[in-house]
Amino acid sequence: MSNSPQIATIVSALAEEISSSSKISTLEYLHHPQLLDKRAIERRMIRREVDRLYESGMGRCDAMVLVADKMGCSYEKVRALIYQKN
Repeated sequence: MSNSPQIATIVSALAEEISSSSKISTLEYLHHPQLLDKRAIERRMIRREVDRLYESGMGRCDAMVLVADKMGCSYEKVRALIYQKN
């Protein structure tokens, strides 16, 4: 059984919500019923920022230290996210 009709319905509803309101109110709407996975968002933000800094010429370890400070988490957490890639 495919989830595509469900995904299409969700995407359509989100597109309508986004086009009829500000991005902030849309995020608040999604957050309220726990539709957003905070951990997945945090993982993605950390990985993207480390990758961005690394691609700009910073060493990977230095990038991880900077991102840990910026995100208010431990270097070990950032390092685990970068190397585990799960």
